[in-house]
Amino acid sequence: MQMDFQAFFLILATLSLDYLVATASVPALFAFGDSLVDAGDNEHLNTQARANHPPYGIDFENHQATGRFSNGRLVVDLIASYLGLPYPPAYYGTKNFQQGANFGSTSSGVLPNTHTQGAQTLPQQVDDFQSMASQLQQQLGSNESSSLVSQSIFYICIGNNDVNDEFEQRKNLSTDFLQSVLDGVMEQMHRLYEMGARKFVVVGLSAVGCIPLNVQRDGSCAPVAQAAASSYNTMLRSALDEMSSTHQGIHIVLTNFYDLMVDTNTNPQQFGFEESTRACCEMGSRVLNCNDGVNICPDRSKYAFWDGVHQTEAFNKIAAARWWNGTSSDVHPFSISELAAL
Repeated sequence: MQMDFQAFFLILATLSLDYLVATASVPALFAFGDSLVDAGDNEHLNTQARANHPPYGIDFENHQATGRFSNGRLVVDLIASYLGLPYPPAYYGTKNFQQGANFGSTSSGVLPNTHTQGAQTLPQQVDDFQSMASQLQQQLGSNESSSLVSQSIFYICIGNNDVNDEFEQRKNLSTDFLQSVLDGVMEQMHRLYEMGARKFVVVGLSAVGCIPLNVQRDGSCAPVAQAAASSYNTMLRSALDEMSSTHQGIHIVLTNFYDLMVDTNTNPQQFGFEESTRACCEMGSRVLNCNDGVNICPDRSKYAFWDGVHQTEAFNKIAAARWWNGTSSDVHPFSISELAAL
């Protein structure tokens, strides 16, 4: 029994050391993307794509609707907690960026013709980061601001709206279209690299066909959307591997969002869910948004989806844990915790 306790404390000490190394290496977390990332930026934009009302945020701090499209925390919030950082604040309305910022904007995409509804596209979000970087340089000086940017993690989750819009409008997604989305992502990553970014977490495309808005009547995922998302992720992995090999000092983690969603869809009980194809909001309807006064499921921890597109905090916790310290089936080529410790 004594040896068991010794082993336990040795493991605990090792994990604690890993945590301290990771957090010491990452001074800030900067996030870019769509509604899977948005922490309230759209509240400051001329758009109706907002989650600033109940029951959104019902399980967030103080039961507050902050603009997050979930009942609670987003994956990027949880990753920040693993890093020992505060949740990255929405860029608009924030003055202190020294521990990070969240540029995510609901309804945004990579391409300019994606239905942005007044949201900030990925290129516009990178423009905002460029403005913010200039402010950091004025506040901290050139050397210190450059060091902060190079040691920080840049979290990018984008492309879902581009692919889903194309699927909804045409029911067909060509390789040329997918390549145009990928080219847009890579262009913005190159811009961030030129501005000093060196550590990236890129969230692979979700299983677009598995969101409640797109699932078929039998609960299965829409095959056309699934095939397109899978193809895009293969292309994305190849492009990121090439960038890793050609850009000095860069480190990129690609997370496997797609397979986690598929596994949850086909075997929800394995993840502790009772329902993985219908939304908790509106008691299982396919609605895109949740409105104040609607009926919601009695146990949100048993649902993978909060509304017709966005996951519950329960799902987000599983994703964050897997991407933080997962295996090669969850992250490529290594985990976020390993990225943080570099």
